Amino acid sequence: MDSLSSLVAVAQEGFRKDQEDWKKHSDVLHRKPTKMTGAIPHMSTSLAVICLVLNILAPGTGTVLSGFSLLCCSEPRTLPSHKSSDETLALVCLNVWVGIAQLFTVPFLLVGWLWSITWGVMMVNLSCERKSPAKPQTTIAGMKSPVVFLPSWMSDPVK
Repeated sequence: MDSLSSLVAVAQEGFRKDQEDWKKHSDVLHRKPTKMTGAIPHMSTSLAVICLVLNILAPGTGTVLSGFSLLCCSEPRTLPSHKSSDETLALVCLNVWVGIAQLFTVPFLLVGWLWSITWGVMMVNLSCERKSPAKPQTTIAGMKSPVVFLPSWMSDPVK
């Protein structure tokens, strides 16, 4: 019984450390894109889904197609004031090289295939985010939380 309680204590300590690590690194999802992930263009949802399906069937092909789509039917994720033809060409080249790298790293424990699928999912997520941006919440001056209107029976204290 003593070994069971010590095992539980060790598991609880590990769980507590995991929670602390999660709190410390919870901003990972809100970081700026890197140069590589920043190369994923804003495209229509249908084109993003086509690229995802291509990346599932033949790793890297959807990524290469997304790169070439920068030339005609999608936009880079940079600010329009900084967009130049040289930058667009560099993003096309980067996407083509990433697609080729995805294709050639498939034999190494399917790393390229998983990378390619992840890249395709990111394309779809970006197109969906662009399509429906988050709606701003109604706030009262200086308040951080949204205004919630409760029925009178919920706001009156029980007597």
